[in-house]
Amino acid sequence: MALVLPAHEDVFSNLPGRVEEIVHHHETRTKEILAAMDHQEKTAYQLANLITWMPEQGGVNHDDLSPIAKLAAVSETLAHLQAMSVENKVISIEHDSIVYYKDI
Repeated sequence: MALVLPAHEDVFSNLPGRVEEIVHHHETRTKEILAAMDHQEKTAYQLANLITWMPEQGGVNHDDLSPIAKLAAVSETLAHLQAMSVENKVISIEHDSIVYYKDI
């Protein structure tokens, strides 16, 4: 079986298994984001502060991340929110040039 060289993280050889891991991660993160949203409008930054990071390492709060990891956490949250928008799970709402997300 051929090795896959991803853009980041470890080299792997089981592509179907890796795809399954990514799909599972998105489903788990979607549930966590929706729970953190609590039927209220929130920004990607607010949501990133409410979800757990690095669960495979026991979980880390956003406040305890390094500055670059905080930026990555907000970027990842935004990517999930954009995917959730395509999946018709959230909508984006703009107030005073700030984008908020709300579950549908």
